[in-house]
Amino acid sequence: MNIIKKILFFLIIAFIGVFIFQNLNSINIRFITWELKITQSVLIVIVYILGMLSGGLLFSILKKLWSDQKKD
Repeated sequence: MNIIKKILFFLIIAFIGVFIFQNLNSINIRFITWELKITQSVLIVIVYILGMLSGGLLFSILKKLWSDQKKD
């Protein structure tokens, strides 16, 4: 079982490496007067993390509202 975990770990690392290597294009992001130039892979990771955070926050708010409603 330990060998299977190591193989899966190295496969995931290899996939991440290929993903980063294939998405090295620079992208300009502009917001009002602010401008940022980053690679495409970094932007995808940032958007993914922001999506996880906002989804988790929304889920916790809905869970809190649901539990408060049941108490009444």
